[in-house]
Amino acid sequence: DFSTQSTTQAKQQHATGASVLAMSAEDGMEGDDGSQVQVSFTTKLSEDLVVTNLPIAVPARLTRRGLSEVINHLLGLEKPRPFDFLVGGDLLRATLSDHIESKGLSSEEVVVVEYVLLPSKPEERLELPHDDWVSGVSCLATGHVLSSSYDGHARVWAPTDDSGSAKQGEPLAMLSGHAGSVTCCSWAQGGSGETLAMTGGKDFMVRAWGLVMTGGGDVTWAQVYRYSGHEGSVQAVASQGARVCSGSWDKTVKIWDSPDSSEIAEALAESRGRGAVAEKRGSKKTKTDATAVEVKERGCVCTLIGHTQAVSGVAFSGERDVVSGSWDHTIRGWDIETQECATTLTAGHAVNGVAVSKEGVWASAHADRMVRVWDPRKGDGSLVRSALASHKGWVNAVAWSPESEFHLISASHDHTLKLWDIRGSVPLYTLAAHEGKALCVALGAKGQVASGGSDGRVKVFRAGAELLQQQG
Repeated sequence: DFSTQSTTQAKQQHATGASVLAMSAEDGMEGDDGSQVQVSFTTKLSEDLVVTNLPIAVPARLTRRGLSEVINHLLGLEKPRPFDFLVGGDLLRATLSDHIESKGLSSEEVVVVEYVLLPSKPEERLELPHDDWVSGVSCLATGHVLSSSYDGHARVWAPTDDSGSAKQGEPLAMLSGHAGSVTCCSWAQGGSGETLAMTGGKDFMVRAWGLVMTGGGDVTWAQVYRYSGHEGSVQAVASQGARVCSGSWDKTVKIWDSPDSSEIAEALAESRGRGAVAEKRGSKKTKTDATAVEVKERGCVCTLIGHTQAVSGVAFSGERDVVSGSWDHTIRGWDIETQECATTLTAGHAVNGVAVSKEGVWASAHADRMVRVWDPRKGDGSLVRSALASHKGWVNAVAWSPESEFHLISASHDHTLKLWDIRGSVPLYTLAAHEGKALCVALGAKGQVASGGSDGRVKVFRAGAELLQQQG
């Protein structure tokens, strides 16, 4: 009952206060004036990770690590877990007293401190070779990775197993059809939910590939359509439901319809008859050149005109809106139905890539080494929500976690990837991913990270399950 619970919480509070002071003494905090702050912990994590919300006195000079020790002590965890902390909506990256002062809060009142799990550093699981620069990567919910390369091919890779290696270390399929470099790629869905791979190239074409993947690792594939209409190299492609969008050097964004199930089935059947289908993992047929196969051509649904330089990034925001970024320094939000630009944000620097979170927040990658985060939901198109500075070179790409509204990752010419929590201004982790420029990056389910670089490698990483548990 309530009285019993209150007594238990009071005992826990008293024991915790003594333990916190003991930890402070053991740490020997030099310069600590002995001041304390009354804090009340709160969380949106699962019930087994909830501690008392009664006020507790803690040393004012505690940082994230010290507060994490407090939470672990309160929970009585045998194996400590790292926690992160939010005070006034921002991640704690200084002492508690300094953070309180910077937020304009009073240290004389009880300070509410929200705690979340700190994601573990992504660990490299796999390296996948290509014959030239890797221009694009995309992660499927099943763990399959799609990559595109300047060597003229797109590749489908098996999910990594528990040992961190893909089966046989060979692509499940090598999609050959572009006349020249393949510059971008994205997983997509057919009209009835079929698995599609979308690619764009220097041949001005967007191409749709139907794939059937079996539990045994075999893949059959066929090029279903080539989408014509762009008058320059296709730099970016994205999908949402049965719609696909692309951005090009011709300064336009185009919207396309995905093939339906009958069209995919027909293409697969025709390709089987011509022997142009990859049938088995690791077989030479995975490298069959399908350029000789006659492929049906399809035009776009509509063209969105407004950018004055190359369109370098595209992303869907819901079913009917598209976001595009351009070298003209702007990020634009488009209404597909009206074919009008509804929002224009000026970044002041060339945009190399864009991404949209599941909550509708935009992120952009820039030539001035910055990642910018925008919130169009607030209705103020003149101000950037935050500018994340840490990279030492051009930022080429950004990607949001599909499972956490707060986490995104960026790829840069400085050879690194950086994992960010947008509630803070410094990266959670920096990954030395490539021996050359990191050109593209994707975040998949269950903490999967894939990146590609000028070193001709795709790197696959895996972050901890904490990314799945971030609530806010």
